[in-house]
Amino acid sequence: FMALHQRADRYYPERLTELCSFVAKIAGINISPYHPIVGENIFTCETGLHQHGIIKKQEAYEPYRPDLVGKKHNLLFGRKTGWGAVKMELEKTGIELTNGQVRAFMETVRKNKKGLSVRELQQLVTGIN
Repeated sequence: FMALHQRADRYYPERLTELCSFVAKIAGINISPYHPIVGENIFTCETGLHQHGIIKKQEAYEPYRPDLVGKKHNLLFGRKTGWGAVKMELEKTGIELTNGQVRAFMETVRKNKKGLSVRELQQLVTGIN
């Protein structure tokens, strides 16, 4: 479908997730959260290198933008995340930490069993500062 969209503008990929959800509901099946294109978590990322790449040059890491299929990036921060990705995300929200402070903060981040959302990351760092 995404290949067809690249060649012709009569397809509406931003409605694909909605359509698939409708068909799945009627059919009584669930769509895997990591199903290509329409899965709920398909644009979720915890790996620091991938996050860094998305922030710097998204088209090098993904074949199409999430908004083309009605999605958004969902960055998670946890044990697989590097300190550079955390520092960049915090700076985007106006929280400035030194490299040493970020590295120390990462010990707390990596202790969480699940990845933290951007909001949870901000709440955690402001509680420490």
